[in-house]
Amino acid sequence: MLAAGAGTAALVFYAAQSVEDRIGTDLSPAIASTPQRLSPTEDEPNLVTGSIPEPADAAATQPPGPVLRLSRSGDTIRIAGAVGDTSSLADFRAAAREAFPTAGLEASLRGDPALGSDIAQAGLAAVAALARLAEGEALIEEGVLALEGRALYPQTQQAVRERLASLAPTGWRIDLAVEEPATIETSAAICEGRLAAALASAPIVFAVASARLADETQEHIDQLAAILEDCEDVSVEIGGHTDSDGPEATNVRISQSRAEAVREALLARGVDPDRVAAVGYGDARPVAPNDTDENKALNRRIEIVVQR
Repeated sequence: MLAAGAGTAALVFYAAQSVEDRIGTDLSPAIASTPQRLSPTEDEPNLVTGSIPEPADAAATQPPGPVLRLSRSGDTIRIAGAVGDTSSLADFRAAAREAFPTAGLEASLRGDPALGSDIAQAGLAAVAALARLAEGEALIEEGVLALEGRALYPQTQQAVRERLASLAPTGWRIDLAVEEPATIETSAAICEGRLAAALASAPIVFAVASARLADETQEHIDQLAAILEDCEDVSVEIGGHTDSDGPEATNVRISQSRAEAVREALLARGVDPDRVAAVGYGDARPVAPNDTDENKALNRRIEIVVQR
């Protein structure tokens, strides 16, 4: 058996002899002088392989990404990015929890001393705006807050724009794109349904034996005020109700005081006072027999009814 080098030379010589027979020329000197290398020598440059590297300053030419990203999808709220110093992180998470009390929160936040307080302020404004949408995303970079999403009800975009204008840092640009339903006007039935759903998921709670709103109820009042802001052409009646314990006159007085407390809380959030009435019904309109503690708890309630 021939070695690899000898086999190669033999094949080349055989091919050359075949040519010599045809042209009558001795090709041996030419064959002997033919280079037998298949790879470059040290004196020759190697072939370039792989990708061509970018210039050292290419990264500097890329546009910066958002400093903060917030999104709402279904029952999940996601927040990622940087917000000023680390002392603001707890406040930021608390605000998100307040705006979305029943949603799951996925937060990946870090403190960046290079960022001013404007980023956190813009982030909090975005949280408030996303609370008005069925789903959406906000991207924040220095001087710009961009928000897009989908609303369940008409006239939401204008309400969101006004909300952002009042909460975002002064001088910031706001880019807003909200998809709204085709309905021209918000119907009274839709507004009443939204108010009823909000109260069912988060009933108004008072301190024991008083008309003072419990601390945990403040965020629920925020939600009611936001709904009334969307339903700007609708007037409502806030009805206070009690169980049958105690004198009738006392129950009427307590229910009236509690209804007025809710009204004042809504007015403090910018709701037009001409659109909101407060009435105390005492125990005159129970929704269940006052025969058990559970039923009595059902009868102690606040209702908001759209006036037609």
